[in-house]
Formats: sequence, C-alpha cells, structure tokens
Amino acid sequence: MADDETHIGRNNEERKEDENRRIMGKALEGVAAETVQRFGSAIKEHLAAYAGDREKPADENSRPPKTLKSIAKMETSNEFKKQNLAQQAGFSAEVEAVARKNADNIIAGNDTRFKRYDDVKHPDGRQVSNDPIVDIVEVDDLGKPIIGSEAQMKFVGSSPKKLLDKLKSKKYAKYRDADVSMVIPDDYYDVLMGDGPDGINEQIRKLQGELDGGRLAGKNSEAIQQQIDDLKQIKKSLRKSGLTKREALYAREHPRRMVAKDVARVANKAGLQQARNGALIGGGVSLIRNMVAMH
Repeated sequence: MADDETHIGRNNEERKEDENRRIMGKALEGVAAETVQRFGSAIKEHLAAYAGDREKPADENSRPPKTLKSIAKMETSNEFKKQNLAQQAGFSAEVEAVARKNADNIIAGNDTRFKRYDDVKHPDGRQVSNDPIVDIVEVDDLGKPIIGSEAQMKFVGSSPKKLLDKLKSKKYAKYRDADVSMVIPDDYYDVLMGDGPDGINEQIRKLQGELDGGRLAGKNSEAIQQQIDDLKQIKKSLRKSGLTKREALYAREHPRRMVAKDVARVANKAGLQQARNGALIGGGVSLIRNMVAMH
C-alpha cells in the first residue's frame, strides 16, 4: 500500500514538473520571439546606416540619405587628405550616432527616433539641405520633429581643448544664439565636463578669478564676464554622441567593419537579455508553484 502511494505521489510530481516545463517553454518561446523582433529591428538600424533602408527607399521626390558606404566613397585630395577625412568623418559620425541612438531606443522600447536633419521630410514635402544650425533632430512616432531636440554635431579639433576653442569662437556664436544642443565625441565630452585642467569648470574658475581681481582694480570686466557666460552656455548645451572621435574616423575609413562591430554588440545584448528572461521566467514559475502549494 505504501509503495502504491509513493508511486502515485511520484506520478503526480512528474506531471507537475512536465506542466511546469511546458509553461516555461511556451513563455520562453514568446519572449524569444519578442527579443528577436526587437533586437532584429535594432540591427536593421545599423545595416541601414551602412547601405540605406531597403524596406523604405527614398522616393523620387526625396534625396537618398547619406550612408556610411556612400561617405566612404567620397574623394580626398592628396594635398588635403587629412582635412578631407576629418570632415567626412564628421558626416560618418552623424550617420553612426543616429543609428546607435535609434538602436538603443528600439531595445529600450521607446517610440521616438533620431534623424539627420537633411533626411527629415517636412509636412510641405520639402527637405532641408545642409542646414546651417541643425544636424540631428529627434522625431515622434509619426515622424514629426520634437521641438527642442535640435542638435548640432561637432567632431572638430584634434583635442578637447581645441574643440572648446572653436565652440567659444565668434564663428560658432550662431549656435549659442540658436540655443541648440552641441553633440560631441564621448571622449571629448568626458574631458570638457570633468574637473581636469582642460575642463570647462577650470576655465570658468580662472576667468572668475580674473574678473574678481579686475573689479577690485576698477577695470572694465565686461569681456571677461561674456567669456564666462559663453562657457556656461556651452557647458549646458553639450551632449554625448554615443561614439568617440576615433570611432568616427574608423566609421569613415572602415564602414563595413564598424557596422559588423555594431551588429555583434547588439547580438550580444540580445543573448544576455534572453538569458535574463529565462532566469526571470524560471523564477516566476517556481514562485507560482510555491504559492499554489501553500494553498
């Protein structure tokens, strides 16, 4: 009799385990499909950055967008090759930054997307070519630009200090006047926003010392105050692009390798996400089973 009861108990336990495995399997199938769809869409952003969006090609009334592939084919002169590459790397940075931001938004489940301003088609059908102020803009799920998201991308200067010198110049005053965000290389951002000798805070501190000393001496300090105000505005406007100065140049010179790295990075995130999902679902099934057992 005891053996029969033990056998029945084992059969019940096996049936419960089979049911748990079935439930978990179905849950994992659903999660896997969602993960593949989401991360697959993120990967498409990088592929489109390289050669264009095959599913949404430009119509006859639209200009084909710049791609990493088309930028890499731009000519350079022997005399000014370094300058040409630096300028073209700025174009590549725009395309690469947009792809990375969009891929991150897709993975995070956000509806907004980023676009190069040249690629935005306005309600009246027009497209802006080489807008003097805006390079990148965020758009809503209907493709409409979000007010206040306008940004200018600057991958100029051979160092953070030289970039800041340009941002402070009269030539760049139009960006300060327009109050747009300034998107810069991540490695430059870290230096300029840090507390080191080349950081904006340190420059403001030095100028403030000059200003205070000038006031004590009865000197006109308007010029120094203007420099301080400009630096504070620049600091407020700075944003990370999502890539470094070196990565921008790499995207210009080796676009296929750059995209391969981007795709591998997204695929790795997908694998980690699926592993986490499996652990969460497994834990959820165990929790439910324990709660049922308690009742």
